[in-house]
Amino acid sequence: MGIPITICVDAQGLVPMKYFPEQLQILGEYYVREFKDELMGQRPVWFQSVIACELVLQLPFFFVAIYAFWKGKNWIRGPLIAYLAHVCTTLVPIVTTFVTSEHLSTTEMQTLLLVYGTWIVLPVWMLLLVLRTPQLFVKGKKED
Repeated sequence: MGIPITICVDAQGLVPMKYFPEQLQILGEYYVREFKDELMGQRPVWFQSVIACELVLQLPFFFVAIYAFWKGKNWIRGPLIAYLAHVCTTLVPIVTTFVTSEHLSTTEMQTLLLVYGTWIVLPVWMLLLVLRTPQLFVKGKKED
């Protein structure tokens, strides 16, 4: 799920809209309008840097992780810990922006926290699991 969202939605926070098909532009505009996501709408520089990290670091990692999980490669543990910690820390300024926004109603803020909250809750949960598991794959797959 991360690959299509990163390419089709999140990238709109950095890449000029002219590079997206009309349907994705409409989706992005709808999302900003309906969810009142001021970060995607206004694209502050700091937010663009977060999106740039997502495109340059996280997107390639998705493919590496798919391979590693498919083949049961335990070497993915270290990069996975780094990825999960990165995702969690990038969400801190995003969530803070919504919580402190004077332009959002309580309901709008809560909705955005639910949208973005998934990218905190799941990575924290996965990070705790990975930290407690020294070897992710224990049988049936051969280690490199």
